[in-house]
Amino acid sequence: MKAVVFDGFGSSDVLNLIDMEIEKPKEGEVLVEVIAVTIDNVDIIIRKGLYKTDLKSPAITGRDLVGKVKEVGSGVSGFSAGDYVWTNSSGYDGRMGATAEFVLVESDRLYHIPKGVDPYKLVASVHSASTAQIVTRDVMRLGKNSKILIEGAGGNVGRKLVQCARAFNSYVVTTSSDCDFEILKGLGADECYSYHEDGMNELFEKHKDGFDHIIDTSGKVKLSDNINLLGLNGQLTMITPPPADTSFDAMDFYTKGKKIVGFVFSRATCEDLLQNAKYLNKYFEKNLLLEDNIEFYSFKDVAMLQYKIEKDGARGVKYVIRP
Repeated sequence: MKAVVFDGFGSSDVLNLIDMEIEKPKEGEVLVEVIAVTIDNVDIIIRKGLYKTDLKSPAITGRDLVGKVKEVGSGVSGFSAGDYVWTNSSGYDGRMGATAEFVLVESDRLYHIPKGVDPYKLVASVHSASTAQIVTRDVMRLGKNSKILIEGAGGNVGRKLVQCARAFNSYVVTTSSDCDFEILKGLGADECYSYHEDGMNELFEKHKDGFDHIIDTSGKVKLSDNINLLGLNGQLTMITPPPADTSFDAMDFYTKGKKIVGFVFSRATCEDLLQNAKYLNKYFEKNLLLEDNIEFYSFKDVAMLQYKIEKDGARGVKYVIRP
């Protein structure tokens, strides 16, 4: 089979398309014939060695895949040959990566694709949708009285955070480029502000009472600015590190009971992932949280695409890779 691998950490130049043997599934494993994978920023972080985790040698890149069950190992129940499935936790903690023609997946990390859901849209959506769903439901524990500020809301994660927050009937405020306002309001945003200086000044002025929750998807907003925007008992959830900045009012932070919480998807347990999959499949069945802006490529393009994302960002497009 063909697979995209790396033997050492480094730039996208370490990625190679090679031939590998197809392995038989062991106890508790399922052999999946891959239909498509996608590229996430975390794939680049792992390839560069910035996230310390056990990897096979050679390591196959990629985390998310959709495919069809080819064969099941002993002790596996709930899956049969021909089932259409997805996973979003390949390629770290010693597990086989996703970017191969056939991938071994632990059965407790594998989920059925809901009937009628486009597998290409699903694989393009699952990483950002998982982040948004787990953050809003489990990390923030949003409710109908929550007021949330989503910064960088025009991106893949930001748009899904808006939809998830709206599902909890929270009051949703966003920052983004002006050209994203119409889309974000269509997804459920109550107020939209430009991330440029004038828009941010207007945001600060109107919301002096602060927010219950703030999340910055861009990693470009100063920590001090977001802490100052938190209200009483407010929580800042970090899914990416902000610019280096340590100047904030520690007394105000302490006396108002503010919190900073970090979320790393790779730390989610099997049970976390299973519950997430159940919620996501319900969203997907309703055609929610699914990506429409997709471009298709093949395995030979993976190194080029990882380089492109690392250099310029994804710019709102999801790259779907077919064998």
